[in-house]
Amino acid sequence: MEITFFANILNDQTNKKYPKPMLADECMRILFEFSEQFGHLISHK
Repeated sequence: MEITFFANILNDQTNKKYPKPMLADECMRILFEFSEQFGHLISHK
């Protein structure tokens, strides 16, 4: 799935900024902002 690919990229970037595990809601907030920026790429596939 394309979303998994983007999520893996997000996780890599997130782990560099935040070494410690983050709360689920914080991850979802970042994922939402990420999907807002790249939503057009996902929706066209």
